[in-house]
Amino acid sequence: MLACLRGVLCVCIGTLVLTSCNGTESTTVQELAGCTGPVSVSVSAGTTPTFSWTPACKVAYLDVGVEKTNEEIWAMGSIVDETNTIPSGAKFGVIPPGARRIDGPVPLRVGTTYYVFVAFFHNGLEKDGGRATFTP
Repeated sequence: MLACLRGVLCVCIGTLVLTSCNGTESTTVQELAGCTGPVSVSVSAGTTPTFSWTPACKVAYLDVGVEKTNEEIWAMGSIVDETNTIPSGAKFGVIPPGARRIDGPVPLRVGTTYYVFVAFFHNGLEKDGGRATFTP
């Protein structure tokens, strides 16, 4: 019985090593990781912008609001509390899998300045991820 378990263990370890050595698998794991430090947030043009950040990691919250009044007009958070499930590349008004709507969306107005803010959890603590302002 012990010899059988050792054989299964060796096969499992061998599979893990092969999987972790495959460049494609490593890239996928890296892309799916939660943020661990500050990010640089960018916003595409228009009234339905895409919000991206680098490094491309997952965050727990994304908030959009009016810069002048701090009025939140759209917010989403991870479905499971204290987890990072929102990937970079979120489109205004669209809730990705693994996230839930918290507020809005209220349509963006051309000429109004807005902020976008992201936050993430790392080692059980909520951290500010990054912030940017934009004017559609």
